[in-house]
Amino acid sequence: IRRLKELHDRVVLDWGFPPSCISLIFEMQAEGVRIVWFKADINAARRIFNKRGTVPSECFEIQIEAIDQAGLPCGLGAIEVNVLTRSGRPRKPEAIAKAIFAAVEC
Repeated sequence: IRRLKELHDRVVLDWGFPPSCISLIFEMQAEGVRIVWFKADINAARRIFNKRGTVPSECFEIQIEAIDQAGLPCGLGAIEVNVLTRSGRPRKPEAIAKAIFAAVEC
């Protein structure tokens, strides 16, 4: 993280981390990283994940179970952003970015 900060003051890491790596997340936060948690209706997210077809559906279920067991995102102090519309469609990237930056400026 320190090395990334030397390269640029704004860096985005996109990582659906396994909850077993939570200590790494806390280390990143200690270095000033702000965590953004993308949230969504689980059934809609499952449909989108399975439709994509790039990873076996069992991997989705394993990750969701691990997230539930860890009680995440509670305790992360994350900015939580809903990434699906009420109808279960992905929100436009511009709308997601706007939500993130509105939360950061608070």
